[in-house]
Amino acid sequence: MEVDFADGLGWRLLRPDECVRVKYASAGQKDIRLRLRHGNQTWLAHSRVEVQMEAAANRYSDNPDEIIDLGGTILNFFFDCEDRKLRKPLIVVEGFGGDMVNYDKMNDLIDIDISPDYKLRDFLDSEGYDLIWVDWANSNARIQDNASALEAAIEYINARKHADGSSLPNVMIGASMGGLVGKYCLLHMHNVQEKDAEVERFFTYDSPLTGANFPVGIQLFV
Repeated sequence: MEVDFADGLGWRLLRPDECVRVKYASAGQKDIRLRLRHGNQTWLAHSRVEVQMEAAANRYSDNPDEIIDLGGTILNFFFDCEDRKLRKPLIVVEGFGGDMVNYDKMNDLIDIDISPDYKLRDFLDSEGYDLIWVDWANSNARIQDNASALEAAIEYINARKHADGSSLPNVMIGASMGGLVGKYCLLHMHNVQEKDAEVERFFTYDSPLTGANFPVGIQLFV
């Protein structure tokens, strides 16, 4: 199925159950065209809508739309669409800190201004990302143990995504210790278990991937 929303982007290939956010540069009457192909047949449809300018909505709720406890991890879901279907996961893996670090940190970060009147949350929303904050049940556990817990979380996310009709890849971000856990998890899944984590991009922030300077670390801690 293809739709031209009259937003200047032309025809877009869509799934019947796909949630799409359309942005218009101006208000007024818009001509929407739909093209459905099946075998050698093609159906065309046409509709007209009136677009009114409104104040920008607050993208993503401040509190999770859903919380899933998997034992080793607690997944906090912030869905992009109101139907609460998981389509395009952006997985944020928290660092060391236990109860002192939670999804409030993510909410603070996505409120950063990219440009005047345009925040990071607006960009993520326009790209259709569903945000998932990964909490550790025990942030003091071994890196390997939390990596196993993260593997189970990724498998749950992928299974749910597929059940919701999506095959879009995941993006994963690991902060500090979360970067170490994420790297160990992905390498183990791909190289040892020969599983596809469906993670297209993996970013780390402030993660000691090449090791930590232990004496300096102790000095700073003291």
